[in-house]
Amino acid sequence: MTSHLLLAKQILAVPIGQESRLTGNAGVIPQTFFLTITNPGALLGIFAILAGVSSAVGRLATYTRAFIMMISIMGGGVLWWMGLAWLIAIIRHRLNEKRSRVIDQIAGLVLIGFGLLLIAKTAVETV
Repeated sequence: MTSHLLLAKQILAVPIGQESRLTGNAGVIPQTFFLTITNPGALLGIFAILAGVSSAVGRLATYTRAFIMMISIMGGGVLWWMGLAWLIAIIRHRLNEKRSRVIDQIAGLVLIGFGLLLIAKTAVETV
C-alpha cells in the first residue's frame, strides 16, 4: 500500500472545473459508514473512552445517563465527519494531480516512518 502511495500516477475522479455531486457519490456513503462503524481501532477507542469516562464521572446509575452519554459520543462523531466534509468541500477545487501526488507521497513517507519506528521498537524490546 505504501509503495502505491509513493509511486502511483494521480488521476482525479472529478475533472478540474467540474463539481462533484452528492447523487454521484450516494453509493459510497453507506459503504463509508459501514467501514467506519466496523473499524476495530475505532471500536476499541470507543470502549476505552467509555471505560475512562464512566470511571471518571462515576457509575452511570441510570439508563438515561448512559443514553445521554452515547448520544453525545455519536453526536461528536457526526460533527467530526460533517466538519471534515465541509473542509474538503472548501479545498476540493484547489486539489489538482500534482498536489494530490505530493499529499500521497507525504502520507507514504509517514507510513514508512511509523513502520520503521515499530521495527526499531520491537528490536529494542527483544534485546
